[in-house]
Amino acid sequence: MIGIRWFHIADLAFNDLYLLGYKNMARLFLDQPLSMPQDKLVKFNENIANAYKGGVGLNYLKNYLEDGQIVDQSIKDFYTQNYLKYTTSKNYEKTLNTLAPKNVDWFFMDYVETNKKIDFKIKSVKKTKDTLEVTIKNRGNNAMPVSLFGLKNKEVVSKTWVMGIEGTKKVKIARNGIRKLVLDYEQNIPEVNRRNNYKNLKWILNKHIQFRLFQDVADPKYHQKFFIPEIEFKVYDGFTIASKFYNKSIIRRNFVYRISPAYGFKSRKLLGSASISNRHQVAEHGLYQIQYGINGSMFSYAPDLLFKRFSSSFNFRYRPEDLRSNKRQSLNFRNIYVFREKDEENPVVTPNYNVFSTRYRYSDFNLTNFLGYNINYQISKNFSKLSTTINYRKLFLN
Repeated sequence: MIGIRWFHIADLAFNDLYLLGYKNMARLFLDQPLSMPQDKLVKFNENIANAYKGGVGLNYLKNYLEDGQIVDQSIKDFYTQNYLKYTTSKNYEKTLNTLAPKNVDWFFMDYVETNKKIDFKIKSVKKTKDTLEVTIKNRGNNAMPVSLFGLKNKEVVSKTWVMGIEGTKKVKIARNGIRKLVLDYEQNIPEVNRRNNYKNLKWILNKHIQFRLFQDVADPKYHQKFFIPEIEFKVYDGFTIASKFYNKSIIRRNFVYRISPAYGFKSRKLLGSASISNRHQVAEHGLYQIQYGINGSMFSYAPDLLFKRFSSSFNFRYRPEDLRSNKRQSLNFRNIYVFREKDEENPVVTPNYNVFSTRYRYSDFNLTNFLGYNINYQISKNFSKLSTTINYRKLFLN
């Protein structure tokens, strides 16, 4: 369809949608190991994410072993040997080890038994006349291998498998006129972030900058910037024309920014707003996420008078070890500052103000028992306020 086919999501194959689902669960720290029993999996992992990760893992193995027949034969042998028997991934590991010419312990230790995130990055490149010394950083805490490709005019010149990357590792490859280095060029590894897999040897930027109208699925081949034109009417600014620039894609990112410069035709002033926020995943459960950010805006509140609003916040989120539980807790700290320009002839009665608030929220939303409450405390120069809200619902059989 014209208009739809321009979006990158229209270029994706059907199976790529499963990657988006799995990647979203991984970025939310809701993914679970392949070896976990099904009665402990959340519904999305049971139906979609884990099945996808298992299938991609077998393709990952085929690509690593550079012989697809080995994996196919190991599955046939495993099925024959364990037909109508209780079995585990350990039994398949023994079967595969008898056929594999390379070490595959990493696949079972890190890929099957854990939900460790996979994220490799080309940190730096040192060039000599005949070789390239590439430093690869493993941003996860696993021992999985990754393929390093050398490209020249979009053609693959070399391919090297790099093993045992703990922290960083240096590898030397022949130069062979290589113009670009790419990790996992064939995209066989379910990485949570593919945007840092590129290194351009002939240009300052590793990837071209691409501007996209409206929100889309991120394309790791480009530095993408999304934008939306905006036209609004405000009493004192008149018609304002603006454009919102941001990096938030359909799949959640940890670091998000939004910049919205605007111009008021009546006030003839530069206006707008901006915000920056970042999520930091701490652990699997307990205090599992910290989010912090700042935002600000500036518009007119009277003829030729501007107001400026600034806000900063810290948010701590908690959850239990059992991901199937709906219990959630959060502790939020926020500070809001509002400043207004003064008119000496007609001073504003309401003063500028600064309010600090802290809020604790608990929720356990289920079908038959629904409970949630929050406690909020605000303090300013002239007042303090304590409030609470409680929601409870009980469904009976009748």
